[in-house]
Amino acid sequence: TATDTVGDIQVIGELYSTAKCVYFLEKTGSKWLISSEKIVEETSALKYGDARYINMELNSPKQIGPNKYYTTSLKVDAPDDSVVIASISKENIIYPQTKSDDAFRKMPDDNILERVFLSNKNNVNEYTVASVGITRAEPYNENQVKVYMGGLAFIMTRFNVIPENKYIKFDDDNTNSEGNKDGKGK
Repeated sequence: TATDTVGDIQVIGELYSTAKCVYFLEKTGSKWLISSEKIVEETSALKYGDARYINMELNSPKQIGPNKYYTTSLKVDAPDDSVVIASISKENIIYPQTKSDDAFRKMPDDNILERVFLSNKNNVNEYTVASVGITRAEPYNENQVKVYMGGLAFIMTRFNVIPENKYIKFDDDNTNSEGNKDGKGK
């Protein structure tokens, strides 16, 4: 939890992050050192204001092949007295990072926003990112309504693009290039 002041307003935010990783160890002398890491799953959420108390789920496939279509969905359990606007985008995990365009939409009545993407064909892992704004309205006087931003959230989930095998040919019948069944040459 972090507290910051923007103008005259005190802003409180919370960061949530989970990751499932596999670490590969290598023995060097008498010590075991991490030689590599494979990230299986990773999700982060940064929530401010009223968004801290609202359940939000960003669902994407955990892995997919290159140049394949997939659907990402955002579910927001918003209070009835609020209007939620959101966008879903994707970004390749490269450095320096590139920012994709956000197209904000009002959440549908079922509180589920979906978007279809095409995975990259460069075998680069990707993030799907959701930006969520929680707005509220209250009567200001007899003929006016005061609309204000009650909360903001940014949710990011990683998915792995599984490389396409372009180099090794697999034979289904266990024959070698010379046609022998036992896999041995002449």
